[in-house]
Amino acid sequence: MAAQRIALAKDVYLNIIPCDTFKSNYLTMNFITPLQAETAAQRAMVPRVLRRGCAAYPDMGKLTERMQDLYNAAAGSPLVVKRGEMQLIGQSAGMLDNSVIPDGTDVFSGTLELFSDIWFAPLLEEGAFRADYTAGERNTLADAIRAKINNKNSYAPQRCYQEMCRGERFGVDGSGSLADVESTTPASVFAAYKDILTHMPCEIYYVGRGNTDKLENILRRAFAGVDRQDIIPAQTEVIRRAESVREVVEEQPVAQSKLSLGFRTDTCEAEGSRPVMLMFNEIYGASPLSKLFMNVREKLSLCYYCSSGLEQIKGTMMVNCGIEAEKKEIAQAEILAQLDQIRDGKISDAELDGARKSLRCALTQIGDEPESMATWHLCRRLSGKEKLTLQEEIEQIESVSRDDIAAAAQRITLDTVYFMRGTQNTADEEDGDDEE
Repeated sequence: MAAQRIALAKDVYLNIIPCDTFKSNYLTMNFITPLQAETAAQRAMVPRVLRRGCAAYPDMGKLTERMQDLYNAAAGSPLVVKRGEMQLIGQSAGMLDNSVIPDGTDVFSGTLELFSDIWFAPLLEEGAFRADYTAGERNTLADAIRAKINNKNSYAPQRCYQEMCRGERFGVDGSGSLADVESTTPASVFAAYKDILTHMPCEIYYVGRGNTDKLENILRRAFAGVDRQDIIPAQTEVIRRAESVREVVEEQPVAQSKLSLGFRTDTCEAEGSRPVMLMFNEIYGASPLSKLFMNVREKLSLCYYCSSGLEQIKGTMMVNCGIEAEKKEIAQAEILAQLDQIRDGKISDAELDGARKSLRCALTQIGDEPESMATWHLCRRLSGKEKLTLQEEIEQIESVSRDDIAAAAQRITLDTVYFMRGTQNTADEEDGDDEE
C-alpha cells in the first residue's frame, strides 16, 4: 500500500501507512543527514542524549514512569542508521492502539505528546545538553564502538569498506570514530542537534490506525517552533567500476582469519536494479542454498562461514568469510570462480526457484511488523522508488530471468581484498568471536 504523504514544514513530510492488522502503532522520525567524518559522532550522540530526559520529564526514571502510565509505550527510542552515504538520525515510538486499552486511557495522544517532548523540548543546562547525560552516553557509545572493533566478524567488512571507499563518505562509520565520540561535549552535541533540526530533510512514517489528524496536528505544532532554513540534501555518490584491485593485509591476535572482498556492482537501486540484484545475491551468497555456502563452505570446506551482502543505494557488494590463514588464496579463487559461474549463466532451475521463494517469503514477511513496513517504505524513498509497492516488488522478482542475473554479474568488478591474518593458535582463542 502506498503511503499518504503530508507536508508538515519545509522539507518535513509525514507518511501515513494505514494498517489495522496490529494491536499496536509505530512511528519513526528520520532526519536525513550527509554522512561526514567530521559530524558523524556528534550527530550519533544526539538521540542518545535526548532520550535521557526532557524538560517535562527530566530523567529516565520519570520518562519510564510516564511510559508505564501509557501501557509501556516506547517513546524516544534512538535511531542512528547508515544508508548509502546518508546518516539517518531520529527516534521511534511504539504504542498499543486505543481500541485495546481497557480503561479508556488515551495512549495514542499521550505517546505522541511524549515523543514530541523528548525531541522538541530537551532538557538543557547553561544553553547546552546536561554534562552528566552527555558523558554517560559518550561512554556507552564508545563502549559500543569498542565492542564492534572486538567483534572481528563485523570489524573485517568495516575495515574492507574503509579501504575500498577511502576518500568516499561511505567509508565513514555511521556512529563516527572512537576518537571523535570521545571528544564530544555537551556544546558540540547540542550544536549538532540544532543543525539537524534546522537544516536536514525529515521523513516521518506512521504505521497503524488511530486519529491521524491528531498525529498530524501534534507534529505540525512541534515543527512550527523550528526555524527551518537552508535545507541540506543528502546524496550518495556511486562509483561504478573498480579500475584496479587493492590488497590489504593486517594481522590481528585471533585464531580465525577473516577475508572480505569488496565489489562495485556498476548499478544502484535508483536505476531500478533492485529485483535483479536481490536475485543475484540470493543465488550467489545470501542464503543457505547459495553457491558460496554450498560450494566454498560445504563442498570444499574452505571456510567456517561465507556470505555476500549488498548495499544497493551505494552500489557495492561485500563477501565475508572466516578461514584458516593458509587457505586464503584458494578460498579467494573459489569465491571468484562462483561469481564466474553466474556470469556464465550456470544457474540451475532449482537455484532460481529457491531464490524466488526465499525472496517472496522475505518480502511478504515485511507486512508482519509495522517497523519493517516503515523501514521498507523509507528505504524505497531514499532510493527514489517511493511509488513502488511491496506487491509490485514481488512481481518484479518473479519476472527476473537467468539471463538478467548473468548480465548483472558480468558488470560486477572486484575492488578491494581485505585479509585479517590471525596470529593465534585455535587453542589460544578465548573471545568466542571467531565463528558464525
